[in-house]
Amino acid sequence: MYGMTMNERERYIFHMAILQIMKEQREIPELMFREVLGRIVSERCRHLSGSEMEKAIDDVGEELMASKNVLGFIEDDIKRITGGGK
Repeated sequence: MYGMTMNERERYIFHMAILQIMKEQREIPELMFREVLGRIVSERCRHLSGSEMEKAIDDVGEELMASKNVLGFIEDDIKRITGGGK
């Protein structure tokens, strides 16, 4: 059996990302997003401060911006390999 290996910050990022995807896909409304995230924070990330949560979101945003070039290259390779974009 596996032990819990994610820390609270990682769990927060994971759940925030999943909920954000669900919200963007219109599977859950904004109010439910906030309610579920609040419940997750109180149950799974209760020791994170508000500033730590903000920092986690900022870090994810910075990583996204830093990885855009790499993701673009990967997308170009996939199109080239699959013949997409022609």
